[in-house]
Amino acid sequence: MVEAVGGPIALCLGGATTVWAELAAAEALIGDRDRIIVACNFAGLQYRGDLDGWATLHPERFAAWRETRAARGGNIDYRAFIHADHPRCPDAEVVATRWRGSSGLYMAQVALEAMEAGGAILCGAPMDGSGDHIHWPGKWTASARYQPGFEAARAAGVNIRSMGGWTRKTLGAPDAAWLADIGVGPRRPAIERRYFTAEDPAMRVRFLKDFDYVPGGAPRTLVAYRAGTEHTVKREAGEAAIAKGHAVRIAVPRRKVVKPDG
Repeated sequence: MVEAVGGPIALCLGGATTVWAELAAAEALIGDRDRIIVACNFAGLQYRGDLDGWATLHPERFAAWRETRAARGGNIDYRAFIHADHPRCPDAEVVATRWRGSSGLYMAQVALEAMEAGGAILCGAPMDGSGDHIHWPGKWTASARYQPGFEAARAAGVNIRSMGGWTRKTLGAPDAAWLADIGVGPRRPAIERRYFTAEDPAMRVRFLKDFDYVPGGAPRTLVAYRAGTEHTVKREAGEAAIAKGHAVRIAVPRRKVVKPDG
């Protein structure tokens, strides 16, 4: 038996309300094959599972989105991608965009080029105005102007398929034959993530503003936390900083890869 050599399938989450139904259908199609989850823009805020990657062509908004996801308890150990340097995203990886095809095409590009996916499946990226937007009321009316970017990507031979809309007609739908051609291996072992709970004496936070903490019982001691830093702190310090609006909670402080038996 020949072992599969292709990279994982990237399930790419776009901004149409069809995204969740199409994601479920894509997951059923790929079965136990290896996959990564990559989101763009508001899909990264709304997705309740663990992200592997998050990409955007709007770096000016990205920092706020990421802080909101962390405050809601979402994982933070994903790779972040932007198309150009931005002062509010110093830790994001910069990958120049190849086609003018919206953040939806950009996330598929970085999944293939930077995350070494063997193929990408677009979910919730019809690019024809057929689906309401997951954040803004009504339909996204700018999709047609980005269609030439997808056509250019298709002409370049990128391995992208789509679950719905104009992109499905243009790029093709994923199927068993396409998956077989990629040669995707079995799904990787699950990642066990450890969350701090209400009973833990510590918590992980990101400081948005400078915060001075005086430990209880030690009035002559002062701990100064600086804006932009992340720390595991005593619960009373973290809760005080959050109550003042000086910090947000980070729900995933560490992770452990669970190795398969043998």
